Amino acid sequence: MISFRLRCQVRRYATSTRKYDVCVIGGGHAGCEAAAGAARTGARTVLLTQKLDTVGEMSCNPSIGGVGKGTLVREVDALGGVMGRAAGMLNLRVIEYLLMDSVVDEAGIQWHMLNRSKGPAVWGPRAQMDRTLYKRAIQSALARTPNLETRAASVHDLALEPYTSSNPLTQQRVIGVRLDTGETIECSEVVICTGTFLAGEIHIGHKSFPAGRHNDAASPASGLSASLHRAGFQLGRLKTGTPARLDKQSIDFSALERQDGDIPASGFAYWGPGVKYEDRQVACYKTTTTSETHRIITENIDKTMHIRETVKGPRYCPSLEAKVLRFAEKSGHIIWLEPEGFDSGTQFYSSI
Repeated sequence: MISFRLRCQVRRYATSTRKYDVCVIGGGHAGCEAAAGAARTGARTVLLTQKLDTVGEMSCNPSIGGVGKGTLVREVDALGGVMGRAAGMLNLRVIEYLLMDSVVDEAGIQWHMLNRSKGPAVWGPRAQMDRTLYKRAIQSALARTPNLETRAASVHDLALEPYTSSNPLTQQRVIGVRLDTGETIECSEVVICTGTFLAGEIHIGHKSFPAGRHNDAASPASGLSASLHRAGFQLGRLKTGTPARLDKQSIDFSALERQDGDIPASGFAYWGPGVKYEDRQVACYKTTTTSETHRIITENIDKTMHIRETVKGPRYCPSLEAKVLRFAEKSGHIIWLEPEGFDSGTQFYSSI
């Protein structure tokens, strides 16, 4: 029998006049990790999100990890995070879960270690997720976390009070958040993880409208954005591009290069028996654009917002339009077709 003891530094909270110690705004990857992390320290934590059924939603690419990002997920897991466990394994830091039952989450449907031709220091674990299973796994992990409450609410404003400090830049401190219903939730700390919902805009062609996610009726957090501006924060704007999905029935997979998952699969979590669906992995497919693709893009480049440089986009993931213009000498660009779930009828195509 192996015995061990977990030791961790726990911050002791003693706020008796406020209902919560920490309020986390947003239920995406960052919000879920922040809420679970705060609760693990013993802080009375509340996670506020506009819709409870979208906690853990994978809005864009249905994958986790990659070169650099895969290492980051493993570091999050080493610190007690929930992402790696939800992606396919158990987590050493949440030992009480082991005592309750076997929490082998069922989200990973393909596992692949990138950069295997190089040294282990630059390997990058990556996994395709089943969107529904991943979201369910995250919600289950949060529901089991002591000291954590999840509420459906839309934050409209920060509640601040004057604060005397030796730092001239610190003139106010947060004492809570105000909801669009008029309710005030008192807390000592606020963690903002709104992602694309912070005064977000969606651009499709030349059409633009305020939203945080496509097909989501929840409004973007414009009031919160204005509150941050009034508090003295400098706000900017970034962009990200999410491609349309493809109907599986419209794809000739026989013309594509197939990529199967690794066996044995390399998961993210440091503790556990391994990934659950190692023997049921779903294939990804590789293809390339053609000169005809590039001609169509070039002739219609004026019909897209993505190519405009008025808003800074991710350096490492340019849009296909940007690739065609920046690298005109290339005859083709790689495109990956990735599954979105065991039972999904659509394919996500990345590198666009």
